[in-house]
Amino acid sequence: LRPGVRVIGVEVEGWTACAQRLAGEPVQTGGATIAEGIAVRDTGERPFAIIREHVERVLVVPERAIEEAIGLLAEEAKIVTEGAGAAGIAALLAHQVLFAGARVGVMLCGANIDARILANVLLRVLVRDGRLLRLAVDIADRPGVLADVAGRIAQAGGNIIEVTHQRLFATPSVRAAELDLVVEARDAAHGAEILAALEGAAFRVKRL
Repeated sequence: LRPGVRVIGVEVEGWTACAQRLAGEPVQTGGATIAEGIAVRDTGERPFAIIREHVERVLVVPERAIEEAIGLLAEEAKIVTEGAGAAGIAALLAHQVLFAGARVGVMLCGANIDARILANVLLRVLVRDGRLLRLAVDIADRPGVLADVAGRIAQAGGNIIEVTHQRLFATPSVRAAELDLVVEARDAAHGAEILAALEGAAFRVKRL
């Protein structure tokens, strides 16, 4: 209907049969990916002929961009997509300069994603965004110290969602302990504020 529209394909790293064929390279594919719907061993002859005639180029995106696209669609657009269905958004995230200032239409297809995988992807996005921190805090093993750490995190606006108190395996002294904490923050800057609050109270903190 509109021959002037540029058509761009997307493949995920490890499964780039079409991009390899377009470049005249031997096809080698394989590896784990969340974008299973586009993880094909090779491109069929008929589809490849159509692609060569109508598709301007085929972009390759990293696995991380697929996960970020799934998270972005779920959080901002309230749309659940499987990995392959989010590949177009992943291309926008991974190749921003190419699409700057352009009017882009992206096809979103398929919500066939396991609930556990979706949950893990969303948590991984929170970690990468700095909104979920995993911290190891060295403390003296005496009453009140755990409450002190928790109070300082609360005062800084952080929310502790998981805590493990290690006495036996992670410390060199019987009088010491290590706290493994998972803390929610608003963003990366807020996470840095929480770390600063603990370090300002002379706690030794390691980000895991």
